Amino acid sequence: MNENESRLKPAFSIFKKEIDKFSHKDKVGFCERVYNCSLPSLGIKIPDIRNLAKYFSDFPVSMIPLDVCFEYNLLFFMIGLKQISDIGEQTDFIIENRNHFYSWAITDTSYGLYKRLPLEEELRYLLKLKRKGSFAQRFSYVVLLKYCKEKDISSLLSFIEDSKLKEVYTSIGWLLAECLIYHQEEVLSYVESSSLSYKTIQVFAYKARDSFRIESSVKIRCKELLNRKKDALNQ
Repeated sequence: MNENESRLKPAFSIFKKEIDKFSHKDKVGFCERVYNCSLPSLGIKIPDIRNLAKYFSDFPVSMIPLDVCFEYNLLFFMIGLKQISDIGEQTDFIIENRNHFYSWAITDTSYGLYKRLPLEEELRYLLKLKRKGSFAQRFSYVVLLKYCKEKDISSLLSFIEDSKLKEVYTSIGWLLAECLIYHQEEVLSYVESSSLSYKTIQVFAYKARDSFRIESSVKIRCKELLNRKKDALNQ
Protein backbone atom coordinates (compact mmCIF):
# COMPACT_ATOMS: atom_id res chain seq x y z
CA MET A 1 0.00 0.00 0.00
CA ASN A 2 1.49 3.35 -1.04
CA GLU A 3 1.42 6.46 1.12
CA ASN A 4 -1.61 7.98 -0.64
CA GLU A 5 -3.67 4.78 -0.32
CA SER A 6 -2.72 4.52 3.34
CA ARG A 7 -3.86 8.11 3.93
CA LEU A 8 -7.22 7.56 2.22
CA LYS A 9 -8.07 4.23 3.83
CA PRO A 10 -9.48 5.83 7.02
CA ALA A 11 -11.57 8.16 4.82
CA PHE A 12 -13.20 5.18 3.11
CA SER A 13 -13.87 3.56 6.48
CA ILE A 14 -15.81 6.69 7.49
CA PHE A 15 -17.60 6.66 4.12
CA LYS A 16 -18.68 3.03 4.52
CA LYS A 17 -19.67 3.44 8.16
CA GLU A 18 -21.90 6.43 7.37
CA ILE A 19 -23.57 4.63 4.46
CA ASP A 20 -24.21 1.53 6.54
CA LYS A 21 -26.21 3.66 8.98
CA PHE A 22 -28.89 4.09 6.30
CA SER A 23 -28.98 0.46 5.21
CA HIS A 24 -32.27 -1.35 5.85
CA LYS A 25 -32.16 -5.12 5.49
CA ASP A 26 -35.95 -5.31 5.43
CA LYS A 27 -36.02 -3.04 2.33
CA VAL A 28 -33.33 -4.86 0.32
CA GLY A 29 -35.77 -7.05 -1.60
CA PHE A 30 -38.08 -4.14 -2.38
CA CYS A 31 -35.20 -1.93 -3.58
CA GLU A 32 -33.74 -4.64 -5.77
CA ARG A 33 -37.12 -5.19 -7.45
CA VAL A 34 -37.75 -1.48 -7.99
CA TYR A 35 -34.26 -0.57 -9.18
CA ASN A 36 -34.17 -3.66 -11.43
CA CYS A 37 -30.40 -3.72 -11.09
CA SER A 38 -28.14 -6.76 -11.39
CA LEU A 39 -26.15 -5.44 -8.43
CA PRO A 40 -27.25 -6.17 -4.85
CA SER A 41 -28.81 -3.34 -2.85
CA LEU A 42 -28.20 -2.15 0.69
CA GLY A 43 -31.84 -1.14 0.98
CA ILE A 44 -31.15 2.61 1.17
CA LYS A 45 -33.88 5.05 0.13
CA ILE A 46 -33.11 7.40 -2.76
CA PRO A 47 -33.65 10.57 -0.61
CA ASP A 48 -31.06 9.21 1.84
CA ILE A 49 -28.64 8.53 -1.02
CA ARG A 50 -29.08 12.12 -2.19
CA ASN A 51 -28.23 13.36 1.30
CA LEU A 52 -25.20 11.08 1.47
CA ALA A 53 -23.99 12.44 -1.87
CA LYS A 54 -24.20 15.98 -0.48
CA TYR A 55 -22.45 14.96 2.75
CA PHE A 56 -19.60 13.30 0.83
CA SER A 57 -19.48 15.87 -1.96
CA ASP A 58 -15.70 16.21 -1.64
CA PHE A 59 -14.99 12.51 -1.29
CA PRO A 60 -12.57 11.15 -3.95
CA VAL A 61 -14.72 8.99 -6.22
CA SER A 62 -11.70 6.88 -7.13
CA MET A 63 -12.02 5.45 -3.60
CA ILE A 64 -15.59 4.19 -4.18
CA PRO A 65 -15.50 0.49 -5.12
CA LEU A 66 -17.68 -0.01 -8.18
CA ASP A 67 -20.06 -2.90 -8.89
CA VAL A 68 -20.22 -3.92 -5.23
CA CYS A 69 -23.76 -2.66 -4.75
CA PHE A 70 -26.31 -0.36 -6.37
CA GLU A 71 -25.82 2.42 -3.83
CA TYR A 72 -22.06 2.66 -4.32
CA ASN A 73 -22.46 2.98 -8.09
CA LEU A 74 -25.14 5.64 -7.73
CA LEU A 75 -23.02 7.63 -5.28
CA PHE A 76 -20.06 7.32 -7.65
CA PHE A 77 -22.00 9.04 -10.43
CA MET A 78 -23.71 11.62 -8.22
CA ILE A 79 -20.54 12.70 -6.43
CA GLY A 80 -18.40 12.45 -9.55
CA LEU A 81 -20.70 14.58 -11.72
CA LYS A 82 -21.09 17.15 -8.94
CA GLN A 83 -17.33 17.54 -8.64
CA ILE A 84 -16.88 18.28 -12.36
CA SER A 85 -17.71 21.83 -13.45
CA ASP A 86 -17.10 21.43 -17.20
CA ILE A 87 -19.77 19.69 -19.29
CA GLY A 88 -17.19 18.27 -21.68
CA GLU A 89 -15.39 16.63 -18.77
CA GLN A 90 -18.70 15.40 -17.37
CA THR A 91 -19.46 13.82 -20.74
CA ASP A 92 -16.07 12.10 -20.80
CA PHE A 93 -16.64 10.89 -17.23
CA ILE A 94 -19.95 9.30 -18.22
CA ILE A 95 -18.54 7.70 -21.37
CA GLU A 96 -15.57 6.30 -19.47
CA ASN A 97 -17.79 4.83 -16.74
CA ARG A 98 -20.96 4.05 -18.71
CA ASN A 99 -20.64 0.30 -18.08
CA HIS A 100 -21.30 0.96 -14.39
CA PHE A 101 -24.78 2.46 -14.79
CA TYR A 102 -26.58 -0.90 -14.59
CA SER A 103 -29.99 0.59 -13.79
CA TRP A 104 -32.45 3.23 -14.91
CA ALA A 105 -32.47 4.37 -11.27
CA ILE A 106 -28.82 5.46 -11.57
CA THR A 107 -29.30 7.47 -14.77
CA ASP A 108 -32.61 8.96 -13.64
CA THR A 109 -31.29 10.02 -10.23
CA SER A 110 -28.00 11.50 -11.44
CA TYR A 111 -28.99 13.31 -14.67
CA GLY A 112 -29.90 16.51 -12.81
CA LEU A 113 -26.22 17.04 -12.02
CA TYR A 114 -25.32 17.29 -15.71
CA LYS A 115 -24.58 20.91 -16.63
CA ARG A 116 -27.29 22.80 -18.46
CA LEU A 117 -26.44 24.84 -21.57
CA PRO A 118 -28.68 26.36 -24.23
CA LEU A 119 -30.45 23.47 -25.96
CA GLU A 120 -28.48 23.54 -29.22
CA GLU A 121 -25.17 23.45 -27.34
CA GLU A 122 -26.38 20.76 -24.96
CA LEU A 123 -27.35 18.52 -27.85
CA ARG A 124 -23.78 18.50 -29.17
CA TYR A 125 -22.60 16.84 -25.97
CA LEU A 126 -25.63 14.57 -25.65
CA LEU A 127 -25.00 13.29 -29.17
CA LYS A 128 -21.74 11.78 -27.91
CA LEU A 129 -23.61 9.98 -25.15
CA LYS A 130 -26.33 8.74 -27.49
CA ARG A 131 -23.71 6.75 -29.39
CA LYS A 132 -22.29 5.01 -26.33
CA GLY A 133 -24.64 2.22 -25.32
CA SER A 134 -28.07 1.78 -23.81
CA PHE A 135 -27.77 3.53 -20.45
CA ALA A 136 -25.69 6.38 -21.87
CA GLN A 137 -28.49 6.79 -24.43
CA ARG A 138 -31.07 6.82 -21.66
CA PHE A 139 -29.04 9.43 -19.79
CA SER A 140 -29.06 11.67 -22.89
CA TYR A 141 -32.86 11.49 -23.14
CA VAL A 142 -33.63 12.07 -19.47
CA VAL A 143 -31.32 15.12 -19.50
CA LEU A 144 -33.62 16.55 -22.15
CA LEU A 145 -36.49 16.53 -19.65
CA LYS A 146 -35.01 19.85 -18.52
CA TYR A 147 -35.88 21.38 -21.89
CA CYS A 148 -39.55 20.45 -22.30
CA LYS A 149 -40.64 24.03 -21.61
CA GLU A 150 -38.43 25.51 -24.34
CA LYS A 151 -40.36 27.56 -26.92
CA ASP A 152 -38.76 25.64 -29.77
CA ILE A 153 -38.31 21.90 -29.30
CA SER A 154 -37.83 21.00 -32.97
CA SER A 155 -34.14 20.18 -32.46
CA LEU A 156 -35.04 18.07 -29.42
CA LEU A 157 -37.52 16.05 -31.46
CA SER A 158 -35.00 15.67 -34.27
CA PHE A 159 -32.50 14.28 -31.77
CA ILE A 160 -34.73 11.29 -30.97
CA GLU A 161 -33.80 7.91 -32.41
CA ASP A 162 -36.02 5.02 -31.46
CA SER A 163 -34.61 1.83 -29.99
CA LYS A 164 -35.69 -1.72 -29.20
CA LEU A 165 -33.88 -1.52 -25.86
CA LYS A 166 -36.31 -1.09 -22.99
CA GLU A 167 -34.13 1.33 -21.03
CA VAL A 168 -34.01 3.56 -24.12
CA TYR A 169 -37.54 3.45 -25.55
CA THR A 170 -39.08 3.99 -22.09
CA SER A 171 -37.02 7.17 -21.68
CA ILE A 172 -38.12 8.40 -25.12
CA GLY A 173 -41.78 7.78 -24.32
CA TRP A 174 -41.37 9.61 -21.02
CA LEU A 175 -39.64 12.57 -22.69
CA LEU A 176 -42.36 12.90 -25.31
CA ALA A 177 -45.10 12.77 -22.66
CA GLU A 178 -43.42 15.57 -20.73
CA CYS A 179 -43.04 17.66 -23.90
CA LEU A 180 -46.73 17.04 -24.62
CA ILE A 181 -47.64 19.12 -21.56
CA TYR A 182 -46.22 22.26 -23.20
CA HIS A 183 -46.37 21.45 -26.94
CA GLN A 184 -49.50 19.40 -27.50
CA GLU A 185 -50.07 19.77 -31.23
CA GLU A 186 -46.40 19.62 -32.15
CA VAL A 187 -45.76 16.46 -30.16
CA LEU A 188 -48.93 14.71 -31.31
CA SER A 189 -48.08 15.53 -34.91
CA TYR A 190 -44.53 14.26 -34.40
CA VAL A 191 -45.64 10.97 -32.87
CA GLU A 192 -48.31 10.48 -35.52
CA SER A 193 -45.92 10.96 -38.43
CA SER A 194 -42.88 9.28 -36.90
CA SER A 195 -41.69 5.70 -37.25
CA LEU A 196 -41.67 5.18 -33.49
CA SER A 197 -42.37 1.62 -32.40
CA TYR A 198 -45.60 0.52 -30.78
CA LYS A 199 -43.78 0.02 -27.46
CA THR A 200 -42.41 3.57 -27.49
CA ILE A 201 -45.82 5.06 -28.31
CA GLN A 202 -47.37 2.85 -25.65
CA VAL A 203 -45.05 4.30 -22.99
CA PHE A 204 -45.84 7.80 -24.29
CA ALA A 205 -49.61 7.19 -24.14
CA TYR A 206 -49.49 5.61 -20.67
CA LYS A 207 -47.32 8.43 -19.28
CA ALA A 208 -49.73 10.97 -20.78
CA ARG A 209 -52.70 9.09 -19.31
CA ASP A 210 -51.18 9.21 -15.83
CA SER A 211 -50.28 12.91 -15.94
CA PHE A 212 -52.56 15.34 -14.10
CA ARG A 213 -51.13 18.17 -16.24
CA ILE A 214 -52.60 16.84 -19.48
CA GLU A 215 -56.25 17.42 -20.39
CA SER A 216 -58.61 14.47 -20.83
CA SER A 217 -59.24 15.34 -24.47
CA VAL A 218 -55.52 15.11 -25.20
CA LYS A 219 -55.25 11.80 -23.34
CA ILE A 220 -58.03 10.44 -25.56
CA ARG A 221 -56.11 11.53 -28.67
CA CYS A 222 -53.01 9.75 -27.36
CA LYS A 223 -55.01 6.55 -26.85
CA GLU A 224 -56.51 6.84 -30.33
CA LEU A 225 -53.05 7.34 -31.76
CA LEU A 226 -51.83 4.21 -29.96
CA ASN A 227 -54.81 2.21 -31.28
CA ARG A 228 -54.08 3.32 -34.85
CA LYS A 229 -50.51 2.16 -34.45
CA LYS A 230 -51.74 -1.18 -33.14
CA ASP A 231 -54.18 -1.55 -36.02
CA ALA A 232 -51.42 -0.79 -38.50
CA LEU A 233 -49.29 -3.56 -37.03
CA ASN A 234 -52.15 -6.05 -37.35
CA GLN A 235 -52.75 -5.36 -41.02
